[in-house]
Amino acid sequence: MASMASGPDHLFNLRNNFYLGAYQAAINNSEIPNLSQEDVVERDCLVYRFYITLDSYQLLHFN
Repeated sequence: MASMASGPDHLFNLRNNFYLGAYQAAINNSEIPNLSQEDVVERDCLVYRFYITLDSYQLLHFN
């Protein structure tokens, strides 16, 4: 069983907005300072999911 992280969950509001369907609010508030590299990757994945859900693909660039 995975143990709980000992620090605060910096991405809680971002995930919460996602679950509530407040995608644009989540995008607008996605710049969160002082994230670990692991949190940055998770944040970026969530933000891309928001854009996809909003059918807004112009910011997604695939090589």
